[in-house]
Amino acid sequence: MTDPHDIIDADPERKAERNAQRDAQLRRRFGGRFGYFRNRKGSATDGGPGPGPTGDGGPSNLGPQAPSGGKNRGARPTAEFMRSHPAHLLSLGFGTGLSRFVPGTVGTVFGWVSFLVLNPYLTSAGWIALIVLGFFVGIWATDFTARRLGAADPGAVNWDEIVAFWLVMLFVTPATFAGQLFAFVVFRLFDMIKPPPIRWFDRTFKGGLGIMIDDIVAAFMTLLVIALVRTYYGH
Repeated sequence: MTDPHDIIDADPERKAERNAQRDAQLRRRFGGRFGYFRNRKGSATDGGPGPGPTGDGGPSNLGPQAPSGGKNRGARPTAEFMRSHPAHLLSLGFGTGLSRFVPGTVGTVFGWVSFLVLNPYLTSAGWIALIVLGFFVGIWATDFTARRLGAADPGAVNWDEIVAFWLVMLFVTPATFAGQLFAFVVFRLFDMIKPPPIRWFDRTFKGGLGIMIDDIVAAFMTLLVIALVRTYYGH
């Protein structure tokens, strides 16, 4: 029996078209360049948008896209991708966002530890300036990285958690380790569950502002809870 593919391949134009379709499928599957990305759910392997970035920080042919029912968290980047541009290094929390396990929590731990390290050298005014600067630079950097990852809010981007937890620590300090741990747990719960109004900010604002703003709101809600606990329990 004659293979139908043999009939198609006998026509050079049809053969070239078929090869082009096959190459396009391979590019979608592997992200266009081997080594920078590993496949994960929500990427091109399961029908979602492929990352489409370039490792040297060049423009991507895919902007942020989200599947129905939530934000696309994007492909998981590698260390090589992170080193390809300073914005990626910042957005990925100086490598903490590369964690395979809860990168947002790992980034918050980094924010906690870095606050304790820097606090002896910064005044309250210095911290406010650093947090404001980190917020506005983060809007640009996280948007830049998100576009290269082909996602609206990549799970690996955790600079937003770092800056927001600096804000929490600034207002709870001085506090015992137990008090700081309580602030950490409350902040992570707000950031993960995203109750109103955090959810409204998360869904309303797009790009880098959307990535950064919901964590700042989570920080203020954390501080509100801590204030209420201190008011009613005297701690």
